[in-house]
Amino acid sequence: MSIVYVHGVATRNNGPDYQQHLDGIKTLLDRYVSPVISNGCKVFPAYWGNLGATFAWDGASRPRTVLRGQGAGGPVITNLDRALTVASVDSAAVPAAPAPRPASVLVPAGPSTSGPPAPSSLRLKDLRPDQLSDLLATTVVEQSSDPLLRAKLIIAADEVAHDPATAPRLAACANAAEEFEALRKMLEDRKVPMLAAQGTGLWSKIVDRVSETVSRVDSSPAYALSTVLGEIRPALNDAVTLFIGDVFTYLDARGDASNPGEIPRTIIDTLREAKLAAPGEPLVVLTHSMGGQLVYDLVTYFLPHANSDLRIDFWCATASQVGLFEEMKRFPASDPAYSKATGKKVPYPDSRYLGGWWNVWDHNDFISYTAAPIIEGVDDEPYDSGVAVTQAHGEYLMRPSFYRKFADKLTQAKQRNWGRP
Repeated sequence: MSIVYVHGVATRNNGPDYQQHLDGIKTLLDRYVSPVISNGCKVFPAYWGNLGATFAWDGASRPRTVLRGQGAGGPVITNLDRALTVASVDSAAVPAAPAPRPASVLVPAGPSTSGPPAPSSLRLKDLRPDQLSDLLATTVVEQSSDPLLRAKLIIAADEVAHDPATAPRLAACANAAEEFEALRKMLEDRKVPMLAAQGTGLWSKIVDRVSETVSRVDSSPAYALSTVLGEIRPALNDAVTLFIGDVFTYLDARGDASNPGEIPRTIIDTLREAKLAAPGEPLVVLTHSMGGQLVYDLVTYFLPHANSDLRIDFWCATASQVGLFEEMKRFPASDPAYSKATGKKVPYPDSRYLGGWWNVWDHNDFISYTAAPIIEGVDDEPYDSGVAVTQAHGEYLMRPSFYRKFADKLTQAKQRNWGRP
């Protein structure tokens, strides 16, 4: 099976991270997605980062001030959400749990860095397999800088979380401390060849980090979360700046139907290469962020105007802004006849060029958008990572739970013969 991966903004291949990122995605696709369609999965990266934005002053316009004191307003979140958020940042940026206080003290006097951790109502035995997998995956991402090793560790952790023996083993533990020791043993028993060069203590570090995270989630969560928010300004500045830059660059250089720009041509060439590599199998596309707008332009404008023989049988768009761009009528195929004022949704792309379309967005990802209220027939749903906004935009691609759902969607699409006319 061929899967074309179209990256989003702020992606450049001038270092080892890009190839390692692709290797990590391919490893997860091989494990969870490929088996539902065929044996073996070849990923074709449609790389367009070299055609993205450049900055004459190296981004000097971005403020370097760290934003603090933002308060604790916002929706109520669960203990698991708190755990995922705390696990998604460097532990040094999150305050230690306050020491236990007498019942008569209503407000903790402040954080304590000594003494035993405060008891938490979050127990591993109460988590569903996918929740335990997500908590471990988020912690693995922090503990390992090698994307391919991360993918291997995440798969191993996911297998432990979904092992039928795990739940009863955790349920038999008398307290959280026993749970963590049991989890550590189960993870260490899961052989990961790549761990040989990392030493024997990496699983212990991951479990220790999970334990530390769980000990903090119930203790002064407002203080913890506001401290986390105080760390996000620089990372968010970087993400939004590159997002805006790459978007403007694409819109300016997109070209038209008779003369597509370099970026659309790059995606079309990659699709054709992938199709030729597996002519009898479905063509699947996975996009991230701005990659969604590029593919939407292809299936609604460039391919139809060229009367192309290319067809995307299934498209998974993660963290895209397709709905937003269509609301602003920023696509060549956009038509003012479709709007809330007219009461007409935008028609689904022509089935000659697109089969299934699964649009995935995250409540915590402030630059991902829903498309269902705007465009007819989109399979549109949230994927709740529960992590901080600095990680949410890319967290989809590092979660086994996402790839499991992706595989389910492909199975359903196959049963519908890929929506072929």
